[in-house]
Amino acid sequence: MKALSIRTSLTLWFVVMTGVLLIGFGATLYFGMRATLRTEFDRRLLTRAEALVAVCEWEEDARAVEFEMQPEMAAEFIAMGKREAGSGTFTFEIRSLPEDRILHASDPVLPALAGESDVGASFAFADRHELLRECSLRRTLPTESDVLPAPEVLVRVAASYELVVDQLARVRTIIYLLTAIAVVVVVAFGLFLSRRFVRPLRELGAAASQVGQQRGASMPKRGSDDEVDRLASILDRTFSALEDAAERKARFTADAAHELRNPVSVIRNAAEIALREGRTADEMREFLVDIRTTSKRMGDIVESLLTLARMDAESGVARSEVVDFASIVRDSVTAARIEAPTRIHSDVNAGAFVAGEQNLLRILVDNLIGNALRHGNGSTVHVELGTRDAQRVVLTVTDHGPGIPEELRDAVFRRFHRGNGQRSLEGAGLGLAIVAEVAAAHRATCRIESADPGARVVVELPIADPYELSH
Repeated sequence: MKALSIRTSLTLWFVVMTGVLLIGFGATLYFGMRATLRTEFDRRLLTRAEALVAVCEWEEDARAVEFEMQPEMAAEFIAMGKREAGSGTFTFEIRSLPEDRILHASDPVLPALAGESDVGASFAFADRHELLRECSLRRTLPTESDVLPAPEVLVRVAASYELVVDQLARVRTIIYLLTAIAVVVVVAFGLFLSRRFVRPLRELGAAASQVGQQRGASMPKRGSDDEVDRLASILDRTFSALEDAAERKARFTADAAHELRNPVSVIRNAAEIALREGRTADEMREFLVDIRTTSKRMGDIVESLLTLARMDAESGVARSEVVDFASIVRDSVTAARIEAPTRIHSDVNAGAFVAGEQNLLRILVDNLIGNALRHGNGSTVHVELGTRDAQRVVLTVTDHGPGIPEELRDAVFRRFHRGNGQRSLEGAGLGLAIVAEVAAAHRATCRIESADPGARVVVELPIADPYELSH
């Protein structure tokens, strides 16, 4: 079964809920009015019955109950009852108990009782065909005799119920008419409301479909800062991030292909030349050394590319722990001294603990030292590690080479950037880019300062809070 659209679902839910409310309201109104009309009708019948009881008296001389009402008064009484019943039937009957003697009976005669009425008043339909509503009232009359049983009278008053029925029929007609009009209005309003709600989503969908075709397309906003506007803002940020990621990927792929094409060409050319006839052993050795050097450079480039790809995929530090950063720096310095034993000087304080991943932090330090050795033009490289304000661990790597112009100090942290001639073009331009990526993943900052002459790279990492890290 095909799922309903949002607009259809909203309209149906709105119509159904409003219909339930209308039905509930109409039923409550109708039954409430019916109860009110019936209660008022029964109250009038009871009033008439009590008035007839008041006319009945006990006659001591006759030893019987007498009903004393003049014919004119009886006619007026019936006429008033008919007016209250809407000019319909009005009749009454008075009986003396326990002898069940009829004291008075008006026309038409009421049907016989199915049984004696209890003391008090009771209401029932005397004749449902004619819609006669009857009130039966049984009362005990006061006497002066203590010997005879107390005399009782049974008064039955009935009136036409058609006026109440007609009023209820008109109420039903009005309720049906208003309900029909309300249903039409609700359906129209539901369609309008659902269209108003769905239209911004359709506009967002249309704009989103243009993102891949039009660079920098933005989502439409109504300026009300509602849920739709917030969704549009989220989509804008998401599409912008995707566009930036796609652009970085394309640029990264192009730069990587360019960087790898050169060493591959060098290796192929060297191998082709070496395979030609007439080469001496020294010439073959020279070609092999060239191939080895170029292959090492290719390996470094691939390793750097893999590191950056890993950083991009993880978007941060996958596993964080308390790391002795001072030990990492000392190990990196020791490894670098194997290739340059006299060019590295270090001043590393103990107890510098940070939160992060040990392997990535080692890559950061290795790249800083390697970059300084490569671009320092043979100068001494100083590696210092200390703390600042008991909150930051500060790593400083300084070389005394040609330095970096101030306008290029931010650019060197971008991938494949290799300077403008003041520093050596050796390398792939990925070392400081990796440093920036690792620093960002560890909530660290990195900057370049002038060493006059030379350049100084400063990395500041927050000191680890073991309690916060463990929780």
